[in-house]
Amino acid sequence: MAGSSSTQLTSNVDVAPTALEALDIETPKKMSGHSLLERSIDRPFVFSENNQGKEYMVRSGVDKLLFYRNSSFCRYFNLEEDPHEMVNRYEDPVCQGRIAEMKEALSHWLMFEAPTPVHLDYEAKCIASPDGHEDREKYFRNAMTK
Repeated sequence: MAGSSSTQLTSNVDVAPTALEALDIETPKKMSGHSLLERSIDRPFVFSENNQGKEYMVRSGVDKLLFYRNSSFCRYFNLEEDPHEMVNRYEDPVCQGRIAEMKEALSHWLMFEAPTPVHLDYEAKCIASPDGHEDREKYFRNAMTK
């Protein structure tokens, strides 16, 4: 695999499964992504989110949609015809079917596949789990009131 390249669509969520497979460690079923060591990853699109859901990207092997809350910033590029992304075709009537398909794929990803946002409350109390404790709910309720 060293020194090889691939034209497969990849995403940053593929890094951890790839590292785990390289280390011969089983990838947890709940983990997103695919090992890049697999021969073939059959995915029509990859997605990314930025700015807490204000900006999204849908990318296929041939085109890219940049989707924003403010539609005046949206962009669509046919990468086969425009590999340097110089001509925004988001408003082009010829491209509306493909843009709708990509928006539908984005909606499906957001509803069913995207990792949920994580929020860490650095002020929250940390409670050590009691080993062998019979009534965990009572234990944690009591610990939270201290």
